[in-house]
Amino acid sequence: MFSHEGGLGAKGIRLKTGIASDNSVQKALDTLKSSPEIRRDVIQKARAAQEHMNTHNWGNNKNRAVELQFLIKALEKLG
Repeated sequence: MFSHEGGLGAKGIRLKTGIASDNSVQKALDTLKSSPEIRRDVIQKARAAQEHMNTHNWGNNKNRAVELQFLIKALEKLG
């Protein structure tokens, strides 16, 4: 999931076992949009990851904390 034009977008990621179907991705996005409890959980986890990136850079070449902030804002807009 990611911030997209002020809202939420989602794409399946490729794993060793394959990639999620468009239908599965849409179902996950719909569930996220309709469940305040799941949104709160994702926001909490995104904030924790953002804090970790800002203090330890998560071990990645690029700090993606700014991208997480856009995601958090998009999730919060949903209520």
